[in-house]
Amino acid sequence: MTGPVQPARVIHIPLGTFVEDDTACFAVPGQMPSIVVCESLNQVQDFEPLLNAVRHLLADGFDLSVGIMGEGPAERPIRKRVRELGLTSTVTIVPPLRPVRPVFQGMDIFIHIKDRKRCNLALMEAMSVGLAVGGCMDTMTGLLQHEKTGLVFDPSDPMSIYAGLKHLLSFPEQARNLAEQARLYLRARHSVSGMVEGYIKAYRMALQTGQ
Repeated sequence: MTGPVQPARVIHIPLGTFVEDDTACFAVPGQMPSIVVCESLNQVQDFEPLLNAVRHLLADGFDLSVGIMGEGPAERPIRKRVRELGLTSTVTIVPPLRPVRPVFQGMDIFIHIKDRKRCNLALMEAMSVGLAVGGCMDTMTGLLQHEKTGLVFDPSDPMSIYAGLKHLLSFPEQARNLAEQARLYLRARHSVSGMVEGYIKAYRMALQTGQ
């Protein structure tokens, strides 16, 4: 007869990233605000609410640029929708760029448009360079915390996106403060050194227990 089966040991090690010393969000006074989205272009519906929110912001007199970084089967329909809404001078669609960090360092706001149920590296990179982030909750890592590390709004609702972006654009100092808090949050909880220490600790535990 064997003894009771011991439960498997699961050790959670937060993913680490290098965090910049400066905050990119609205770092240059008077410069046109720039917004970036990184998402696969799989469905037009994923981007329709955002495009409509941008149209409302332009109608309100906001001057901004939007970059959509991604590729996929819906690229042509999305480009068509951009033209139909009269946003060709505001919205640019480009393929994924690598490395993405230098690109983010020249932007102001990152939109987390879809919860992928897995770690969103683009979201982490955006926070690490000091972009103000907004969008849906990140259920895998919990990086996006409302009014702490960013603004949570419903990316499927044009008016929710509009309200969130309008707030960030209207109060750049508050947006910059959120970006700063997000950057410091990553430095405290998702540093590369902390990740390495976690792996070393896990290996030592495994050696000690013979697992």
